[in-house]
Amino acid sequence: MKYTEIKKIFKGLYTTRPEFIGCQINLIKSGHNRSIYSVITTDNKKYIAKIGNIKKDLGSTNLNDVRVQTFLSKMGCDFIPEIIYADKTNDFYIESCVGEQDIAFNDLNDEDIDTFAKQLVFIHNLSPDQYKAFSIDHGFDEPKITSLTDGLNTFGFARFEIVKELCPDNTVKDWIQEHLQQSVAILQKDTNSNQTAHLRWGDIGENLRIDDHTLYFIDWEFAGLGHGSELAYIKIHSHLNSEKFDLLVSRYAFYSSKTESELLDEVKLTEKITRTNDVIWAAMKWGESVTSDDIEKYKTLTYRRIELANNL
Repeated sequence: MKYTEIKKIFKGLYTTRPEFIGCQINLIKSGHNRSIYSVITTDNKKYIAKIGNIKKDLGSTNLNDVRVQTFLSKMGCDFIPEIIYADKTNDFYIESCVGEQDIAFNDLNDEDIDTFAKQLVFIHNLSPDQYKAFSIDHGFDEPKITSLTDGLNTFGFARFEIVKELCPDNTVKDWIQEHLQQSVAILQKDTNSNQTAHLRWGDIGENLRIDDHTLYFIDWEFAGLGHGSELAYIKIHSHLNSEKFDLLVSRYAFYSSKTESELLDEVKLTEKITRTNDVIWAAMKWGESVTSDDIEKYKTLTYRRIELANNL
């Protein structure tokens, strides 16, 4: 998106927030669904702006961020960025800036991991009825409870359709086809559907910041109602070493009603599905790539993720 177009979007908040007139706007990164900018106002305060890209396969994830973060703030959650301004028409919002860079899970000490587990359980304990009522009262669509099967359809089968069209490697396509069927078989053993649903973060990865001794959770675009502890996703995407992962499982069990054994069984159930979906995402990015550098980057990532999945 051109900067002249971005500045036009910003005009909507000038009457209530004049400090944004003439603000400095710099691109941080552009992803599949949106672009993220740093914003420095005339009174030298820093914010983060997120603008939806024209091409996005998952709809408006910005709108989901606004809903979830506003709800969590209302529920007393003080470890998320504050929504400053939202513009549904332009698929755009601004939030407070918390910390200057992402914090790797392996850089967390034992106390930080305990804090992380406590905060995550707090979110998982929030009632789905509260979230549904909030959504309806504030003009959002009523959120649906997403099962592992729903997730497989969205992040597995739907994205595989893109891979089948764009990825040049038939060996990869055959691998994905086989492992998607294995994912379906695994879900037949799923016991989470019998458990109470709750709010899920959805994209934990490395989305942590530390600012003024507060451990912040950022990026809520994939949050929604579902089941499970999300520990398998953390294990895969946070690159947490085994010692710290074991500590995280222990502290999550301490703050929740689940035992460590139950949590580890859940991790085993969902890890293979998640790793297959990760291969599909990399193959999709490979197929969509234009430059030789990106093609090689996502080709390498695809085969690396296949290796990781095969080693389970």
